[in-house]
Amino acid sequence: MTVPTPPFVSGAKPGLGHALEFQQDRTSLVQRGFAEHGSVFAIKLANQNVAIVIGPENHKTFFMETDKKLNIQEPYRFLHAIFGEVLFLAPHDEYLRQRPFVQEMFKREKML
Repeated sequence: MTVPTPPFVSGAKPGLGHALEFQQDRTSLVQRGFAEHGSVFAIKLANQNVAIVIGPENHKTFFMETDKKLNIQEPYRFLHAIFGEVLFLAPHDEYLRQRPFVQEMFKREKML
């Protein structure tokens, strides 16, 4: 199943996309994307499309669907060679076993 890419932010350079701007001033890049397209848009980092999702209503959907509809392993496959089968790079059953240890660090009270 192919999902449509969100609209792209203006200013992508041939071959590089938004990579240089992302490296130099990502805040302005994200602000421009929000001004142009609202809370969901895309940037291009070299040959990689990257979706930007802003706002609590979108974050809730993103984090609630991670295990149901989103394939977190696909965009991070290149990290497997570096880190091995840990967290979202692990097979699904192993990821579910490891997840509670990491989630503890990101609980609301730990982030305040």
